[in-house]
Amino acid sequence: MNVSQLSREVHYSERHLRRLFQEYLGTGVKTYSRIVRVNHVVSLLCRRQSGLEAAAGLTGYYDPSHLIRDFRECCGITPQEYLSRMSVFYSDPYKL
Repeated sequence: MNVSQLSREVHYSERHLRRLFQEYLGTGVKTYSRIVRVNHVVSLLCRRQSGLEAAAGLTGYYDPSHLIRDFRECCGITPQEYLSRMSVFYSDPYKL
């Protein structure tokens, strides 16, 4: 969802919505959207229910290379590096 769609949905002007995001979240709408998408990618990859290509499609990326670029910009490492460094605890499907 882009800013204009979101502004129509919540009945705020785009300018006011951008101001609210900056004031309450400390970031812009687009940056927040990227963080949410990357977090969704992490959850999909951690559950091992989908590969990188499927995760890219499910989270609205055009292709895996765009996902990898955003992931690297947000996290400082690639999704593959993230998964290899992740503790076994975080990938355990039975944890509470």
